[in-house]
Amino acid sequence: MTETKEKPKKSVKETPKKAVVATPQSLPASSYPKIAVVRIRGIRNMEPKIKHTLERLRLSKPHHCVFIPTTPQYMGMINLVKDYVAFGSIKEETLTKLIAKRGESGSTRFSKAKGEKKLDPVFRLHPPRRGYKDIKRNYPFGDLGKRPDMDDLLIRMM
Repeated sequence: MTETKEKPKKSVKETPKKAVVATPQSLPASSYPKIAVVRIRGIRNMEPKIKHTLERLRLSKPHHCVFIPTTPQYMGMINLVKDYVAFGSIKEETLTKLIAKRGESGSTRFSKAKGEKKLDPVFRLHPPRRGYKDIKRNYPFGDLGKRPDMDDLLIRMM
C-alpha cells in the first residue's frame, strides 16, 4: 500500500490595506492642464492610422484648433500626429480672445454657467498672417510639433 503524505497548509497572513494612490490613469481629465492643438497639414500621403487619430482629436481639416487635457492617452495621440499638427500651452488671455473672436455655438465644453452660451469645442481659424515658415519641418525650423510660443501662432490665425 502507498501512503499519501499530506502537505501542511501554509498560514495565510492578512496584509494591511494600503491607501489608494492616484495614478495618472485614475485622475479625471479635468485635473490636467490643457494644451491647444492646431492641424497644419492636409491629407495627402497620410497613413490611415494617423488620419483616424486626427479624426478622434476632432481635427478634420487644416487650421482647426482644439483644446485637450495633457493626459497620457491624449499625449500618446499627439505623439502619433506630431508631424501634422502644432501644439503647446497657451495663456488665459489668448483663450479668452479666441473664444470671443472664433467661438461658435455648440456643445457645453467651454461654458461654465447655465446662462452662458454654449461653445463648439473646435475652433475654425484662418491661415496665419505672414504665412507658415515651413509645414514639413519641426518647430525651430518650421511650424510642426511642440511650440513654446503657441500664443503667437493662435493670434496670427484669429
